[in-house]
Amino acid sequence: MKLVLCHGWGMDSAIWQALLPELPSHWQLSCLQWPGYGGTAELAPEQWLPWWLEQLQEDAHYLGWSLGALYLQQLMLASEAKGKRVRGCLYLSMAKQLVLPGGLCQPELTQFSQAFARQPLAAWRHFCRWQLRGETHAQQCWQQLQRLYPQPPASQTTLAQGLIDLAQLRMQSALCSREFFLLGAQDPLMAQGLDYALYLPEVGHCPQLSQPQQLAQQLVALLGDTA
Repeated sequence: MKLVLCHGWGMDSAIWQALLPELPSHWQLSCLQWPGYGGTAELAPEQWLPWWLEQLQEDAHYLGWSLGALYLQQLMLASEAKGKRVRGCLYLSMAKQLVLPGGLCQPELTQFSQAFARQPLAAWRHFCRWQLRGETHAQQCWQQLQRLYPQPPASQTTLAQGLIDLAQLRMQSALCSREFFLLGAQDPLMAQGLDYALYLPEVGHCPQLSQPQQLAQQLVALLGDTA
């Protein structure tokens, strides 16, 4: 089993540190860095697809978290147009779009984007706390994030573009039968009661931090505990 983990806005691949040891030891795991994150080069929009196709693993499953889920499906759709398809996709802490009734509303996202434009570091730190509000052990998760990210892992330009993408990107029809949406039942950013999603109990936006064992168990149940 190959699984590629794709981080979301304001974080990088270090966000998966607590989850990795909980997954089966015989799985082949890798963590992708989106362009501009974790010291990687920023890319122009037209450069993303060639970059993606160069490192795409067609024999793997992909898991995208938050904004990473939106990026993942957009790039998978473009890959299919080129004749390339992976084994399956999982979208963690992201519905078919970010702004939905019962979840984050457009005025909140607009207000946050404006705050980021004025004071990017303060807004990024606010988001780090905001996304943890639904976690059972939010203070412990906050301490983990502080250790992982004393500073943002991407430039202001990359983060600002990510906020635009969060507002604009939408999921399209299913890529394949092995496509799953996993949402936290206490996620402050996501709508509840979506019929196409599986909900993780007592979990917010960051189950890889707050409940890595529960998340790992759910991934094994969905993908199968195979080599």
